[in-house]
Amino acid sequence: MSLPTVSFYILDDSCNLEQCNNFLFRLIKKIFYYQLSIIVLCQHDQQAQHLNDILWQFQASSFIPHIMIMPPPASLSQQVLTNTPIRLSTTENIVLSPSSQVMLNLTQDIPSNPSQYQRIVEFVSPLFYAKNYSRAHYRYYQQQGFHIENHSIHH
Repeated sequence: MSLPTVSFYILDDSCNLEQCNNFLFRLIKKIFYYQLSIIVLCQHDQQAQHLNDILWQFQASSFIPHIMIMPPPASLSQQVLTNTPIRLSTTENIVLSPSSQVMLNLTQDIPSNPSQYQRIVEFVSPLFYAKNYSRAHYRYYQQQGFHIENHSIHH
């Protein structure tokens, strides 16, 4: 099994919160239209809830089916999890997140088992502290032999 491609999206230093959210929505929408399943790993519950709100409200003409699984209600069936292409979570719990093809990592941590995905997406935020952990992620993936792509995002 080959290692996944890791795509770093380097957001311009002038990128404000609205522009960053807009780019994030467009990228999730693009992944969805390619019919790939995705887990969006968020740093904390507030970030996941904010992203959930963005996905519900961003464009009236778009619908991006997604679910928050942190932790899922007891009534949430495995079928619902399996059939929902976009899953928002604060933990990388594979039991609760059946085989996702893409991991969008919005956390400070490197995924615990990155080789299980076809693609990993990392954002390099314009914030100074975020750039530091993005550099550590880059070094890790490079040392492990992952194929790395860099995309500069200008606004």
